[in-house]
Amino acid sequence: MYRIQRRRRSPFNIFDDLFDNAFTPTRHSLLKTDIKEKDKGYELIVDVPGMEKEDIKITLENGYLCITAKKTKEEEVKEEYYLRKERTQTGATRRFYVGERISEEDIKAKLENGVLTLEVPKEEEKVSTEKVIEIR
Repeated sequence: MYRIQRRRRSPFNIFDDLFDNAFTPTRHSLLKTDIKEKDKGYELIVDVPGMEKEDIKITLENGYLCITAKKTKEEEVKEEYYLRKERTQTGATRRFYVGERISEEDIKAKLENGVLTLEVPKEEEKVSTEKVIEIR
């Protein structure tokens, strides 16, 4: 979490920033998502620019829908006296609780022009079934 305050110049302040921000996700590592509520469910619209179908993994575990987009790009340039090889890896993950009674067959996903659209049904409300126990 970023602190918005003025600090005195100290060589040790750099360690505060390092430990404060090292383990928290930044807004750049989250998938930008719009969620629309519909009659029978929800529509999730996720921005995944530059990603292909093979770069995206959607899982459902213990009621959580997890969307992971990861792309690795390798570039190799051969020049007269040296070889340069660079790798770039970008990725982001987002999790949503959809309910434990939703299965993977219930969720529909479509990727088009860098936008992933998911249709997730609403979890049906648990109907309470009261049973009377007879006293003998």
